[in-house]
Amino acid sequence: MATSSGGSCSPVPVSGSGATIVIDGVSIEMAADYTVGRGGSITLKSTNPTRDGILKLTATNRALVIGDDADLFVNDGGVLILPSTAPSVNAVRVQANGSIAVTDGGAIRGGNLMLGDNRAAQRNTNLRVSGLAAVELDQITANKGTLTIASGATLITACNMVVINGLTNIEGLMVINGNLDLSGGDITACGTGKMAVRGCVFANPGQLSQLLNPQPNPCGAGKPSMCVRRNNNLCPGPIAPIANAICVPASALPAADPTACLPLPVELIEFTAELVSRQQVALRWATASEKNNKDFTIERSANGQQFQDLQTLAGAGNKQSLSTYSAVDELPLPGTSYYRLRQTDFDGTRSYSPVRAVKRGNAPGMLEVYPGRTTQEWAVSSNLPPEAVGHAATSIQLLDALGRAQPVAATSDAAQTGRWYLNVQQLPAGIYIVRLLTPAGTYSQRMAR
Repeated sequence: MATSSGGSCSPVPVSGSGATIVIDGVSIEMAADYTVGRGGSITLKSTNPTRDGILKLTATNRALVIGDDADLFVNDGGVLILPSTAPSVNAVRVQANGSIAVTDGGAIRGGNLMLGDNRAAQRNTNLRVSGLAAVELDQITANKGTLTIASGATLITACNMVVINGLTNIEGLMVINGNLDLSGGDITACGTGKMAVRGCVFANPGQLSQLLNPQPNPCGAGKPSMCVRRNNNLCPGPIAPIANAICVPASALPAADPTACLPLPVELIEFTAELVSRQQVALRWATASEKNNKDFTIERSANGQQFQDLQTLAGAGNKQSLSTYSAVDELPLPGTSYYRLRQTDFDGTRSYSPVRAVKRGNAPGMLEVYPGRTTQEWAVSSNLPPEAVGHAATSIQLLDALGRAQPVAATSDAAQTGRWYLNVQQLPAGIYIVRLLTPAGTYSQRMAR
């Protein structure tokens, strides 16, 4: 594994050393096991608005170990991609006193995580998720580790969470799409957030009491709201502790909290947002099944808090097989755009997907639209290479807010390749989209008249 920052590489660091590694705006693939030694760190981020800093484990037999007093930082624009493996194989292991911090804009996807190795105090070995980070792991095993989900943050497991000895401080939302297994140890849960378990809770009465009842704990007062569905057929194959445990009877569980469950009536297996053609964001999602699904609405936000509708696509209604969907945001916001799906049932019930963030900068080829030589003229300018904008297949289109083409001719500027003038005298007041179509891609810009 090589270190990189902004595209330049340095010598491969030695596994087990205290090296400081920064992966900034490039993609690195792990070709061997790597241990971050004492005092060392790996930082995934991107100062390039169009490229993520990615560390990818592609082989199922590779492991990233965060050693004693070592750190992994997944910051804005950083992505850690892990392979799906057997439940007993952990792609990432955090040893005593090690930590992982995933902050706003960072992402971890796939794979199994072991948090702690039963050596240090729980509070000294950490996984912290804050802001609009996207953390979606296959399975988490906590063995003297602390998992902190800050207010507004979400952590999702595709399968089980196994707690041998662990502390969960939940101020946001934790969704366990498999089972919560407490049969091998103890858990302390605190915070004012929500925990949703789609499967069973495996525990003895004493362990369950620790989870459900208010008690003095090291992370403050309060207990997270819980919802347990007791569906024990969600994950492929049992893990060792669950194999000999019994699902806790419904009478021993708290009353279901619908706001903690946040159930989608569709089984969403993928939702991605990706910057393409430099000025467009491609949105894709897939469902394994759908029930009473009327439609999906793509929502977009500039700050991750206030969302506006962007586009609505019809759902499949009732379907028990794979469905795929795609859409394009042709005018993403400057800087970072946040996207989520709003799913609506035929009865009006709504639910939401995780949030995806896409960074956009002033990349080459960005269109500029501004007043022209007269009050009835717009100027359109692009800094694409001359061979792209001067190509015979290059053209300018003008669309209204409903996407209808307008009969406005574009006159090329003889003095500057890549600049055109539009006569907009006959256009009524409103919002329009100027679109440049070239062999290199399509670029769009919004303009108000």
